[in-house]
Amino acid sequence: MFVPEARLDGSDVIVVTAGAKQKPGQTRIDLAETNANICRRLIPDLLRVAPDAILLIVTNPVDVLTYVSLQVSGFDSGRVIGSGTVLDSSHFRFLLAQHCRVAVQNVHAYIAGEHGDSEIPLWSSATIGNVPLREWIHPNHLTGEDRDAIFESVRTSADRVIAGKGATSYVF
Repeated sequence: MFVPEARLDGSDVIVVTAGAKQKPGQTRIDLAETNANICRRLIPDLLRVAPDAILLIVTNPVDVLTYVSLQVSGFDSGRVIGSGTVLDSSHFRFLLAQHCRVAVQNVHAYIAGEHGDSEIPLWSSATIGNVPLREWIHPNHLTGEDRDAIFESVRTSADRVIAGKGATSYVF
């Protein structure tokens, strides 16, 4: 596998984005075997060039590949980090803020679990400011249908991106 040594030599952090392109209708888990094999080939080359680097895994399925990268690297768990549901949580907060017509900085809500089809929204801990979302009384409060639609939009956002541009990554 090609690793641009001059660019990675001595790196403190390496963001791993290598992986097969997700096709329409394909789940992130469907990519697991292919992308795990890519990581198994890539990680040793990265470690040869930058043995002290922290690995930030972004490749899907991110949770599975973070574990694979941890095993292949032999690093302590603090040196292999997966992006997990960070992007999903950010999208979740944005949609809640948009619906409730508040600044996104005031929305505190998270998506948990595996980044993908089995992720879940943590409605019980969601707040706007210090007000629990379930107690948010406002003309733009959330109905059960609103909650379902917002979560479905978060859960399926990759599908829409893939349908629109063919991939969830930057394409050269």
